[in-house]
Amino acid sequence: LEHGHWTAPYFDCHGKVPMWKVKYVAPFFGWDSLKVKLEFKGVVAVTMDLLKLDINQCPDDYYVANAFKNTNKCDQKTSYCVPILGRGFETGGYKCECKQGFEYPFEDPITYYDGQLVEAEFSNLVDNNETRFDMFKCRLAGASSVQASIWMTIILA
Repeated sequence: LEHGHWTAPYFDCHGKVPMWKVKYVAPFFGWDSLKVKLEFKGVVAVTMDLLKLDINQCPDDYYVANAFKNTNKCDQKTSYCVPILGRGFETGGYKCECKQGFEYPFEDPITYYDGQLVEAEFSNLVDNNETRFDMFKCRLAGASSVQASIWMTIILA
């Protein structure tokens, strides 16, 4: 991937189904006729439906080119972003997992906030609609047992 080139997205209206596409072009090399040195043999081009590519909204190293880097809506104080592959060219292809010292506050089989749900609630917030966006934060670990600990202290005292 380092030696190739991604084209800018373009709209292809000449196929059976008009769609946005992106192309990756890379050179390939082979031995010369004497098998002494490598020489340029040609170019390979792969065209892909833009909507099939995943968006990574999670943080990444500064040198990684990504226009969507760090655009997730996870609560930065209590959780961190983990990409979910296979969701295509849509926002919300991530999950917000609780940081160490924090926990997912609901009794669910999952233990994270789904990025698609977080993005939908953030849109409601921006559109000034009713929203549950502030609920998508991890709580301090052990917070559910604080009440019980106070009662145990009183009973044992």
